[in-house]
This record gives sequence, structure tokens and C-alpha cells, in this order.
Amino acid sequence: MRYLKSMVAILAIVCLMACENTWMCSCNITEKDMVYEPAEKKFYPSAQLKAKVVKAFNGSFSWRRAGYVYRDAFEGIGAIVFEYNPDVGEIDYVQLVRPTNVTSVDQELVNCIKAMRLTDTLKKHRVKPVKFILKIDYFDMTAY
Repeated sequence: MRYLKSMVAILAIVCLMACENTWMCSCNITEKDMVYEPAEKKFYPSAQLKAKVVKAFNGSFSWRRAGYVYRDAFEGIGAIVFEYNPDVGEIDYVQLVRPTNVTSVDQELVNCIKAMRLTDTLKKHRVKPVKFILKIDYFDMTAY
């Protein structure tokens, strides 16, 4: 019984460490969340959907996982472009438009985007991939 208590405590600590700073965007995308741009023939997210994705991104980024402790050195604004493909049900394209000069921070930005899980109730034959464009303030590490 004494060992069982120790094992439960160790498992709880491991679970908490694994879940640290990871938020999942589990929002359900409907046709109301899409804005179609006929000139580009692309779908873009509505303001409400973009706010949910931004909140998930801001909550999931970790400077510690990026291996960079002194975040005060980062200034300026970056941008990430990614596409959600309803046919596959996942994010299948991620590009840093304005990367930082630190590879580990760039990799953490991409990992945060790829870790998001979006679900949809879209009619797959009508909706092409949805293109998201997030601007990131590196000093505050907030997306908008």
C-alpha cells in the first residue's frame, strides 16, 4: 500500500509535467466560422474562430520548451500562416513568414500550431482548406 501511494504521486507529477502549458483548440468549425474570399478562392476564419485559435496559441507557447530563457531580447512582430484542411481534419501547412533568429523558438512556434486540434462539421465537398494568418508580438508573445 505504501508503494501504491508513491506510484500515484509520481504518476500525478509526470502527468502535470506533460500537460504544462499545453492548450488544445477544441473548437468546432461550422460554415458560419468561414469567410470566403472570391478573388483568392480561399476560405478565411471569422473573427470568433480566429480569437479561439489565438487564445489556444498564446496559452500553448512555452519559452522554456523553446530553450530560450531571455525573452526580453525578442522584439518586433512576426507572422505565421497555416491552413486547416477539412478533408484530412488537421493542419497540413505551416509557414513562418517572419521567423526569429533563433531556430528553437521558431520550432516551438511551429510545434504549437501543429499541436492544435480543430474539429469541423463542414460539408467537405464545399469547403477548401481554411487559411489562417496570425501576427505575433515577440516581446509580449501574444498573437492577434
